[in-house]
Amino acid sequence: VLKRYPAMTVNFNYSYRVPNCVSYVLTSDMVAITNCPNAQNRRNYKFYADPSVKGCPEWYEYRGSGYDRGHMAPANDMRWSRQSMGDCFLMTNICPQDHDLNGGSWNKLELKIHDWAKRYGKIIVATGPVFSGNSRRIGQNNDIVVPAGFFKVVLDPSLNRAIGFVY
Repeated sequence: VLKRYPAMTVNFNYSYRVPNCVSYVLTSDMVAITNCPNAQNRRNYKFYADPSVKGCPEWYEYRGSGYDRGHMAPANDMRWSRQSMGDCFLMTNICPQDHDLNGGSWNKLELKIHDWAKRYGKIIVATGPVFSGNSRRIGQNNDIVVPAGFFKVVLDPSLNRAIGFVY
């Protein structure tokens, strides 16, 4: 299911109950706003389901699973507006993610992407899960598929070049 929000587009897999891919544009102006003291603060936002998307999990279905609610479009990239920040906390933008990855090397990559947006003016980011045949499952009905890894592709449209990562 393709769902367009003002700041991001989500291709949601209702069978796996996670997004296949989330894409968004990040500009140097957006990054400048996210670094201001009056930028949106993630502590003011809560995870919530999008009732218009079939299969979208409820926030509490990750509770006790041992996994973080990992943003595919990170909250730090969405601090430039109240709408974008709220939308990034929709469960359509979330995958089960190992805490060490979420707070470690994945976070470092997301910070590097901020640097690239500042340097190049505008980038396009696409992020999503990588599945294996034997994926673990979590959730109320044990039907949220835990990815084996994650991909992130960053495109600089001005120079028509891209780089991809798999974690």
